[in-house]
Amino acid sequence: MVRKYMRKKAAPAYSKNELKEAVQAVQSGMVTLYRAALLYKIPKATLFTHVRGKRGVKSNTGGRTTALSHDVEQRIADCIKTLEKWGMGLSKKEVLQLIGRYVNENNLVTPFKNGIPGNDYFIRFKNAFNLSQKKPQSVEVARKRSMDPFVIYNYFNILKEHIQNVPASQIYNIDETSFCLDPSRTKVVGERGKAAHRTTSGPGQKI
Repeated sequence: MVRKYMRKKAAPAYSKNELKEAVQAVQSGMVTLYRAALLYKIPKATLFTHVRGKRGVKSNTGGRTTALSHDVEQRIADCIKTLEKWGMGLSKKEVLQLIGRYVNENNLVTPFKNGIPGNDYFIRFKNAFNLSQKKPQSVEVARKRSMDPFVIYNYFNILKEHIQNVPASQIYNIDETSFCLDPSRTKVVGERGKAAHRTTSGPGQKI
């Protein structure tokens, strides 16, 4: 069950921009740390830790340090929406693994266990960027609505040209390999209020 966080103390009297200006003023040598704390009404300890770079990315609401910046999360959300639009929507597990991979490859320090965000983070991320989990459309319905038969025929013509020189041992028939490709079994993450579909293999040229 998702926890509901309650603010334990009043919001600071200074804004995020004022804190940024104070830090820049001290780092540039324009004023001392003590003088900047008085001018901007910021606690000296808080200003000191920001000047020394000991604080992470602060949220716009003055709350706790966020694991990822808003810009990074926005780019990830945009990618998720694009993949869903292209018929390659990601499941909840795949979204969390994607974010975890970004964290690990960029050597980011986060509170995520083993570098993978949990359910609380996913719900906050989903709500913040207008995402929802939805059951994707049937594969055949999605194809009938969005695919041109002439494009499909051209694809198979090109495939035929390229597959002629490929050994049979390197050609896999997914339908006979028992790979689970039923899109209705997994909910995908996409933009809230819009229908989703997940592209899978199909029965040849029969549309």
